[in-house]
Amino acid sequence: MKKIIAILLSVVLLLSLTACSAPELPSFTTNWGKEDVFEKSTYKITIQEAKPVATEDSSADKAVKAPRLSGEGTYTSTISGGGSVGYKIETTMTFVGKYTMADGSTVPVDDTVSSYVNFSDLMQDFRPTSSYKNYQGKTVVYSNKAYTVEDLNYESTITYGEDEATVKTAQLGATGAYDTQVSTIPLMFNIKLPSGNLYDNEQIFYMLRSFGKVEGTSLPFSVVTGTAQEAIPMSGSINVGSTFEIATDIDGVKNDKTKVKGVLVQKTSGENNGSPIELFYAINDQGAINNASGSTKNDDRSRLVRIEQLVPYTADRMIFDLVEYQYGETPEPTPTPTPEAE
Repeated sequence: MKKIIAILLSVVLLLSLTACSAPELPSFTTNWGKEDVFEKSTYKITIQEAKPVATEDSSADKAVKAPRLSGEGTYTSTISGGGSVGYKIETTMTFVGKYTMADGSTVPVDDTVSSYVNFSDLMQDFRPTSSYKNYQGKTVVYSNKAYTVEDLNYESTITYGEDEATVKTAQLGATGAYDTQVSTIPLMFNIKLPSGNLYDNEQIFYMLRSFGKVEGTSLPFSVVTGTAQEAIPMSGSINVGSTFEIATDIDGVKNDKTKVKGVLVQKTSGENNGSPIELFYAINDQGAINNASGSTKNDDRSRLVRIEQLVPYTADRMIFDLVEYQYGETPEPTPTPTPEAE
């Protein structure tokens, strides 16, 4: 059976089994604003090379033979809405580079991932209502003890009900329509929604941004994606000693000592599905946000200034650095991408 490894599905989290035991519950601050919010964050994506390491189902030799990724990209995330109307997050990720195979040959990469998610406000526990993702690019396939790089074009649509979510996921088939299964995942299936904090994969970064960054605290939650047939138990934890300084260059302003809190996002049960993702949120990050009355106040925005994750089957790291930030301007209306009607 072929094993599909979508390395550039960066925002479809690459998770690990490591558990979190912090007992304290977080408090939410909703620090992107509460009414009529518009915020746009743009990240530069780079790859840091490192020596390959063994994976959960492989030897170090297998990791050495895996393709290595290089190149650069851009990731843009926009949040709008607020109050009783709820929020919408829209993202676009592009990456141009290459895979270098074990024999030295290369495969060009020109990937685009776009998504949106609609979700409710704090009074409704930020509950998601619908989401959509479209992936166009390459994927690594491991089959018969060998790696290849193949085209992958797929989309997923998730509709949330009170107790279940309906997921539709398909690859672009020979007919030119999204009508072919992605690996062994059915074209349509339902997921029973667990109790507690429940988020769509596309909103996780904002949920973790919105809770108080206190060392020793953890946000437990379940996440629904278009590539898993059940909700995934996860946590975002702030370990003791996770406050430190990193270099940033946002809107042309360089700061070698931006204070951040590191949040480790990881799976908390089930099989090992990869590596954790590290999120770095600025602290004492004063700036304009909206308050509940619709006016503007100065507050700690806790912007996500860096994202780091391992590229599967190697120790190469994919780094997202915040380079542009815009707040408070109403965007021009744009049509929302939707899948073709059945």
